Amino acid sequence: MIISLLGLHGCGKSTQSKLLKKFLISKGYKSRIMNIQSFSFYSIIKKIFKISNPQKGYKLKEHHPCLVRIIIYFIDILLFNFWFFFIRDRKVILILDRSFLDRFANLDLSNRFLNSMVGILNYILIKPNLSIYLYIDPMVSYNRNPEYSYSYFLKLKESYDLFFERGYINDKVICSSILFTQKKIQDLIRKRIF
Repeated sequence: MIISLLGLHGCGKSTQSKLLKKFLISKGYKSRIMNIQSFSFYSIIKKIFKISNPQKGYKLKEHHPCLVRIIIYFIDILLFNFWFFFIRDRKVILILDRSFLDRFANLDLSNRFLNSMVGILNYILIKPNLSIYLYIDPMVSYNRNPEYSYSYFLKLKESYDLFFERGYINDKVICSSILFTQKKIQDLIRKRIF
């Protein structure tokens, strides 16, 4: 079983993943948190060849053309699908702290191309049993992460809204306090999974 938490930077994905894991353990379920970036082909190559980032804050998307990022993105999906094939029968609830949709939103594609790619994802991406969009205002995200532009967060929000409209995201939780948000997530899990 897969539960995916996604949303803008600073919305609390990592914090909520940790709280969710504690909640599931308290209910007698084995759970594991996985950051989807651990299935980054680029990260694996860096580890194998011991490549260090040329500067602090190095981002793959800033240094490589869009086509290369798209190819790497699809390799990452295939790596995850291959890995998940071997663990799917274990009685573990996998909590994705970030998902491939988060990475897809960061590709910064034009709206026309974004719509086409979302259709392709439907065929190759393993869909979580429950995916939750942790919504925060883009201005809040920008204030928490000023190294990115405000327009960047607006573009990300558009992508998440598209995913929600297309049904790739099951539910939307408006983030306020950490505990209130966790209660909403737990309620969704009780309704949809337990």
